[in-house]
Amino acid sequence: EISHLTHKFPIDRRESLTALDDVSFALRRGEIFGLVGESGSGKSTLCKIFAGAESATSGEFYLDGQKLSFRNPTDAAKSGIVLVYQETSLVPTLTVMENIFMGRLPKKPGGLINWKLVQSETERLLKVMDVRINPKSKIMHLPMWQRQVVEICKALSQDPKVLILDEPTSALAKAEVEKLFAAIRKVKENDVIIIYISHKLAEIHEIADTVTV
Repeated sequence: EISHLTHKFPIDRRESLTALDDVSFALRRGEIFGLVGESGSGKSTLCKIFAGAESATSGEFYLDGQKLSFRNPTDAAKSGIVLVYQETSLVPTLTVMENIFMGRLPKKPGGLINWKLVQSETERLLKVMDVRINPKSKIMHLPMWQRQVVEICKALSQDPKVLILDEPTSALAKAEVEKLFAAIRKVKENDVIIIYISHKLAEIHEIADTVTV
């Protein structure tokens, strides 16, 4: 739930730019929420606040009735909110499973990386999205829609309650969009709140259960 959220970017000592002005709405688990508006209307700023990348000037937001406040994206992820940005953050020369668990690779007693666990967990996440990708494939060899799937798997590996997708289809062809949508719908079945930002209204009509402008 978002309650009277306002965010202002300071321009100088006397002026500021209002990016969000008294925003309030509520979201429910297991639904895809389309978030739409013209460029500069505050969509990405709102989601960056949810994900700990920005701080609101005023207002509050809650998850399962608990008031939230984050210092950084790591805090947000620990509380169950993960943002997948429009630009992928994957390393092309590393494998799918290395990218998904980058910085969080599980280790065996003694400090060696538990690659068997990394692979099995990657396979589990890909199964959630009902997509067949070899965990040992390098990112550079995957089509763009599969790279977006890997980005979402990376987010899912943090067990999110809220998954925010910021224009995930901007670099995809129509056939690839359909494949990505099928994967997103599989995530929805796991009772995750999905916030979907897009300028493409046809996509919003197809994928979203509810739309906020």
